[in-house]
Amino acid sequence: MAIITPPQAVLKPGEREMCSYCGQPTLMVGEREPDYAQCFGSDCGLRRPPSTTSGIAALFETVYRDLHLELLNGGTVKRFLTNLGVHPSVMARSMIGQVPEDYDVAARFESHVQQAQQEVDR
Repeated sequence: MAIITPPQAVLKPGEREMCSYCGQPTLMVGEREPDYAQCFGSDCGLRRPPSTTSGIAALFETVYRDLHLELLNGGTVKRFLTNLGVHPSVMARSMIGQVPEDYDVAARFESHVQQAQQEVDR
């Protein structure tokens, strides 16, 4: 699984940064969502949330990245979509993914559940 690094600097709309997943200088911030960055590399499309994302939003962003990267790395869903004529760049820029058979959802949620329980116990 790829490690998605935090922003190296605060990007302004239209500025580019190296994408930590595909290694291309195609990570950009848009005019409409200046807090989010998206890679516009030909087969990447990875989205990066603001570095201030925390709690359940951060958890969902992590799950999205896991499943999106699984789709981009190939597998049955990518083959299916390719056979339907969906272009790889459309798959890359869409917020879709594939759940691997061995994906451990409980492991992703465990620390968040423990943190929530600690807050309840206070």
